Amino acid sequence: MFGISPTEWIFILVVVLLFFGGKRIPELARSLGKGITEFKRGIKEVDAEIKSVASDEPEKLPSNPPAGQQAYKFDPYTGKPIDPQPHTNQ
Repeated sequence: MFGISPTEWIFILVVVLLFFGGKRIPELARSLGKGITEFKRGIKEVDAEIKSVASDEPEKLPSNPPAGQQAYKFDPYTGKPIDPQPHTNQ
């Protein structure tokens, strides 16, 4: 597994046992398992939220502006409305 021989695994386990102690290893494993479970739960919540937002239909905008109003076009870079009738200097 991962290109590590059984002898190397035993050496790694002995070092971990010496470093953390016998009582502390189950606590570490338990907290690691809880952390992984919480992480997976968070990912599922984010996925569900994204899917719910994506499935909502966007509001339909009227194709024609109401009477007496002009439709504005917006500059895609600045987000400011573009004047539909440019001013001419005479």
